[in-house]
Amino acid sequence: MEDVPEEIDELPKSETELIALARRLIALLTDNPKFAGLPVSADELRRCLDKFIAARNADTAAQVALIQAEAEVEKAFNELQEFECRLAKTGGKSSVSPMLWN
Repeated sequence: MEDVPEEIDELPKSETELIALARRLIALLTDNPKFAGLPVSADELRRCLDKFIAARNADTAAQVALIQAEAEVEKAFNELQEFECRLAKTGGKSSVSPMLWN
C-alpha cells in the first residue's frame, strides 16, 4: 500500500499521526477493488476512528468541566474565607442593630 508504513518502527507515535494514518488508509480502501477481501473494511476503520475521536472529545470535555468545577470550588472557598475573616474582625458582632418585634 502506498503511504502506509511497512515497518513497525514507522508506525505513528502520537494520536495526531495515528488519526492521519487512519484517514489515509480509509481513503485508500474506500471503493478500491484492489483491497477487497481485506480483514478490515474502510467502513469498519471509519467507525473505529469515529469512536476513538468521540471518546477523545468526551475526555477533553470532561477535563474542561473538571477544571471549571475546581475553579468554582476555589472561588466559593475564597468567598467563604473572606466572609469568615470579616466576621472575625467584628468579633462576631454585627454593626446593624437587631430588629425588635413587639
